[in-house]
Amino acid sequence: MRQYKKLAVNTFFFTSGNIGSRSIQFLMRPLFTRYMVPSDYGKLDLIRTTVSLLVPILSFQINEAILRFAVESRVEQKNKNLLPNALIFSLFAFIFSLILYPVMRNISVFAVNGQRKCHSKMSLTGQ
Repeated sequence: MRQYKKLAVNTFFFTSGNIGSRSIQFLMRPLFTRYMVPSDYGKLDLIRTTVSLLVPILSFQINEAILRFAVESRVEQKNKNLLPNALIFSLFAFIFSLILYPVMRNISVFAVNGQRKCHSKMSLTGQ
């Protein structure tokens, strides 16, 4: 019975995280479509698909790991290094994404109406 309770708690945490990210995406969609022309929708979809493929690879799903290990271990000593290590890794991932930004700006699929723009704000909600 204890295993089922643990499963229910873990399922609740993962479900609430997924519902939160999906609801942000749902609420932002009218804002994006209002300021975009229909020809940009395909480019945005390609960018979102690329981002949703690259995010798990580049981030190693560190947010899911934090949730899993924080819920799993009840001993305070085990959790002591969890958050600092995750923050350090996230900092390195952020620096790596800043290095990739100039490269991504020069890829033609990220150009909108002949201008070189990166849809970074739009692609972040497309997970």
